[in-house]
Amino acid sequence: TELADKIMDERRVQNQKIMDAFKNYFDFCKVYFIYAKNTKELLAGRQDIFLNDTLGLDTTIRMKENYYLIAEYGDITSNMRTDEYHYSGVYHTEPSTNTASTSVIFLSDTSLTQLKEPFPFYTEVYLDNYNKAVFNLSKSIAKAYISFLAKEDEKRLREKLKEDANSQPH
Repeated sequence: TELADKIMDERRVQNQKIMDAFKNYFDFCKVYFIYAKNTKELLAGRQDIFLNDTLGLDTTIRMKENYYLIAEYGDITSNMRTDEYHYSGVYHTEPSTNTASTSVIFLSDTSLTQLKEPFPFYTEVYLDNYNKAVFNLSKSIAKAYISFLAKEDEKRLREKLKEDANSQPH
């Protein structure tokens, strides 16, 4: 019981540090917090699973956004493709033969598939420095999103110029 209490206290402190890092250093979009055990409920549309600033359940918090990303702290294996990792218990994940791993915060979409380039799908966490990791993640995803929008704008502009050229009188 004593060891379990110690582990739970350490996990609570770690979770609070991660939450504080996102609240202070992630400005790409609005952030909501849930426990990983409630991922299935989130994907099913439940709204009574969000956490307040002290990691307490707050059934009054409602997510208004239709699309969201899921960030999770854990280990990522070095030889795993970005489309292979899924939350255990939700989707089956095959164990890797390579044991090399590092602690990261990784991003997945609403199908629990890790993001792919050009979007960052993880950021490494060194020595429990969640603030720096979350700051880097926020800046990386914003940069990738701006780059993506610029490419889409360029594509639309090229199509418009092509249409204009084809519609000119001969």
